[in-house]
Amino acid sequence: MAGQTAYQAGVFMARSLCLPLLGEKLVTPWQLAMVQVFNLILAYFAIRPFTAYHYLLAFMWFEGIVGGMGYVLTYTRARKAPDSEWIMSRLSLADTMGILTAGIVSSVLVL
Repeated sequence: MAGQTAYQAGVFMARSLCLPLLGEKLVTPWQLAMVQVFNLILAYFAIRPFTAYHYLLAFMWFEGIVGGMGYVLTYTRARKAPDSEWIMSRLSLADTMGILTAGIVSSVLVL
């Protein structure tokens, strides 16, 4: 429960402060996706053996920041595209499918 709260706090911070502080040109969505892949590898091999609670919370908070920044940058770029309505509808569908898949996978892993 605290891990989810830390993640959502990171997402909130990233969505609130991402564009005003960083701008759009500093980081691209694909770079944030690569950071998330690195975080997955780090979580699997390095953080799993550690049971220190504050390390896990800090990691979840950082992952929330990276995910929130990716979300903001992707939707900002889509909004500025010439065919933004079509792109936004596809992004919304992909976002919904990603959330559904994550919920199913987490439900299976908890069992």
